[in-house]
Amino acid sequence: MWELYWEYYVMGIILLPAILLALYAQIKVSTTYSKYSSELSKKGMKSKDLARLLLDCADLQDVQVIKVNGQLTDYYDHKHRTVALSSSSYDSSSISALGVTAHEVGHALQYKNNY
Repeated sequence: MWELYWEYYVMGIILLPAILLALYAQIKVSTTYSKYSSELSKKGMKSKDLARLLLDCADLQDVQVIKVNGQLTDYYDHKHRTVALSSSSYDSSSISALGVTAHEVGHALQYKNNY
């Protein structure tokens, strides 16, 4: 029996820890985001404004900042030159939203610098 299905056992042994690690990471990100989503920045700057400021300072005026549905659905699209901020982040001035925004703008900077 072992001889016939040993590949499946090995894959299970390899994949199970990877799946558990990914699940743990997702839970950690979600709980940390929720924890700091009620903490507002002292300057009161909204995420969309921070994104535009950082992009303009990096000479990336051609990159657009758009709003997309969802929570933690933020991304940078290098083909369309857009930083997409989730509806929970776009108009928010929470520390979580600003951190996510800075992270996505960082992807635009990496693309600009071929990093």
